[in-house]
Amino acid sequence: MNSTLLSLTANTCVKDFGQYAASFVLRFSPGTDLSAVNPGSFRFYNTAKHPAAGHESFGAVRTQREGGALTVWVDPFLYGDTFRGELTLGAEKLCFSKADVTKMNVAVVDDFEALTTESGMAYRLLVPESDGPLPLVVAFHGSGERGTDNYKHMVSFRVITKWGEPDSQAKYKCIVLGPQMTQDWSDDELREVRKIIDRLIAEKKADPKRIYAAGLAPYQVTLRFACENRDLLAGVISMLFWEKYTPDLSPLTDLPIWMCIGINDFTGESPYLKKAYQYLRETLHNENVRCTVFTEEQMMSYGLYGRLSHCGWIPTLNSPEICDWLFAQKKD
Repeated sequence: MNSTLLSLTANTCVKDFGQYAASFVLRFSPGTDLSAVNPGSFRFYNTAKHPAAGHESFGAVRTQREGGALTVWVDPFLYGDTFRGELTLGAEKLCFSKADVTKMNVAVVDDFEALTTESGMAYRLLVPESDGPLPLVVAFHGSGERGTDNYKHMVSFRVITKWGEPDSQAKYKCIVLGPQMTQDWSDDELREVRKIIDRLIAEKKADPKRIYAAGLAPYQVTLRFACENRDLLAGVISMLFWEKYTPDLSPLTDLPIWMCIGINDFTGESPYLKKAYQYLRETLHNENVRCTVFTEEQMMSYGLYGRLSHCGWIPTLNSPEICDWLFAQKKD
């Protein structure tokens, strides 16, 4: 890092396709002349706005000086390892990258407490202040976010952070639980998830009549959790499908469930999701189950094509109808 740059803070947020850079704060040694700096003083490289498209960020859009600190706001871009920034200070060019970041802030994610169970399962928890028990959403991430870092599952997509965003909290204030699977969603880990929820109910933080599951399908975790915790849940959003790991769905005779997937999901699982829906609806006579198979046109409207056809959770989580439906469910 150039010797005149003392620290670099990255302010980021989580959008549909992952973690995005929103602004940077550069702090310089005393006496550094920043008077002539403006957005045109910056250049940014390798700043993709979409994981599969060629267009990049417009770069710097606004700057602000305060003492020895300089804030530059950018047209948001994916906060990957390859981006590079360049600032012209007179005759000097100062370059920086992700490796030079000394502090990183992540909007919404930083509001969650990072915790670990006694058995070692990492999880994030958001418990808003409230005068009484709140609804609780347990959000299950995908297979690509497994691990123990208690971080990747929070920033890769909005599967968990969606429910903690200011707009969501203003509309349906709730507790958000985001467990991270280590290798697969084992029975032990799912029991740990249940224990956390039971504790929050016992502490009168979570409303036992409004406990929800909303998640993806690695090892068919969302439907597995629903089947094993029918007594607990008031409603479920099950995004995607993995037929190989489908549990016995027979306990789900009346549980409100909304199943979603993209019609051309490259995994080829959409027919199996529809088959499961038909079983729940026609064989078990569950009149509370719904199914949405997003058309190719609907997926394309979100920039989802090719391997991104798998991202059926993006239109799901952006649907006010589906989210409103979830919070309308309440146990008797």
